[in-house]
Amino acid sequence: MNSAKVAIITRTKNRNLLLLRALESVGRQTLTDWQLVIVNDGGDAAALDRLLAEQSHVAASQRTVIHNPQSLGMEAASNLGLRVGDSEFVVIHDDDDSWHPTFLERTIGYLTAPEAMARFAGVVTQCMRVSEVVEGDKVTIVGRELFNPTLTKIDLHEMVAGNQYPPVSFVYRRAAQQKVGFYREDLPPLADWEFNLRFLLKFQIGVLPEPLANYHHRDNDRGSAYANTVVGGLKTHQALDVFVRNEITARDIVSGATGLGELIQTARGFGGMYYEFQQLHNRLDRLEGLQLSGVREDLQRLAARADLGPDAAAEIRAALAKLVPVAAAPLRNPADSDPVFLEYVERIQKLLREGAITAGDRVAVFGASPFGERLVEVLARAGVSTECIFDNSPSRAGVRLAGVPVRRPGVLPAVTAVINASINHSAVIHQQVRALAEGHRLKLVSHNQPFEQLG
Repeated sequence: MNSAKVAIITRTKNRNLLLLRALESVGRQTLTDWQLVIVNDGGDAAALDRLLAEQSHVAASQRTVIHNPQSLGMEAASNLGLRVGDSEFVVIHDDDDSWHPTFLERTIGYLTAPEAMARFAGVVTQCMRVSEVVEGDKVTIVGRELFNPTLTKIDLHEMVAGNQYPPVSFVYRRAAQQKVGFYREDLPPLADWEFNLRFLLKFQIGVLPEPLANYHHRDNDRGSAYANTVVGGLKTHQALDVFVRNEITARDIVSGATGLGELIQTARGFGGMYYEFQQLHNRLDRLEGLQLSGVREDLQRLAARADLGPDAAAEIRAALAKLVPVAAAPLRNPADSDPVFLEYVERIQKLLREGAITAGDRVAVFGASPFGERLVEVLARAGVSTECIFDNSPSRAGVRLAGVPVRRPGVLPAVTAVINASINHSAVIHQQVRALAEGHRLKLVSHNQPFEQLG
């Protein structure tokens, strides 16, 4: 194995459809001094070798493949990957996750800055939680949101309440890992969290508050090869959570020490209470706005009634004047802080300035997501009308985003352009959108693809 600055460990088993996306994610990194270690944990070795031979994202010189004849588990796969090579830094990039192209450049730059060298042994970025559905050989994104929008520091008190980040967003120094130890192979799927606790007992972790990693979830896919370990093994996750907490607490009791055990039990209780308080606070804020809005509408209807006397109508108008307008608290749109999406918006605005897309165009947007909603608003400000939003998910058909109806792909209304709101770099999604535009001879704008006039 070639020596590299960063070792990227990818654990996989018979999920080549998702693995291909992970290979693309790694291959697009602007920092190129890395080595990819793929641990095939009991999957079809021949099929994986064929995929690697056919793909062009990761060269043979930058990848090392370990084939386990039988599955040893994700944690054992991580440890096998850690034992390969002598890189300065390590990160786990699972086969179903993805990165922004600058992820490694930004995280390694952070850890090699003079002020961080002595302070931090690792760094975490914020990440997007991407919900998706696998149907046959297609992966369809159905939603994106910030997974940890308030993450600005890694605090041991908060970590003991629950894991704060997925492995794909955590880069650490190999020297620190050698002192912390390996992942516990008897704790699937909580080994990441337990490892993070041990890491924080010895070292500090910095935070890059930018969503540079994508944590992909298939929420409705339980029991198949494509299920997430947290989603697919929910009961195991819950049982082991109690096991780990009891084990750490019992260790403190037996030793007669006051340590992580007491902290872990206390933080668990307060962590749950804090989360419930935050949820209640958000609901009350929105409820207050909705209630006042409803009161105002009722008073306006009363004031307009013809059968009211002039004195009663005047009193109602006076009450309306005193009622301070309060709108329902807006929900934060994750698109507003996603650097990939913001770059895409800049590109679309450039096409508008250049006249490739004009106010005379009637547009169909592909993707009923927060990103699709923001694109509709961007186009509206430029005077471009969005006629509909297409989405593959049956559950979204019939709803409205930004006042625009959502429908399944099929018969197009009278439009002149299609804009793809999917920014997950999926070749499958792009080909679907391109086929839609090509079949109707339309303009096409798709992320990471050149503008096309298919007429």
